[in-house]
Amino acid sequence: MTFSPEPPFTHGQPAKAAGTTAVLYCNLGTPEAPTAAALRPYLAQFLSDHRV
Repeated sequence: MTFSPEPPFTHGQPAKAAGTTAVLYCNLGTPEAPTAAALRPYLAQFLSDHRV
């Protein structure tokens, strides 16, 4: 896999130009089992969290 070169970063510089997309992937846990009964309480807690 090859990566595009990036210019050196100096603190205090403005962020990259608008239109740049970033993806942040976080593991926020899993249900107790792969069943609908276990998924319901997991999703209820996950979707009611204001930080998500």
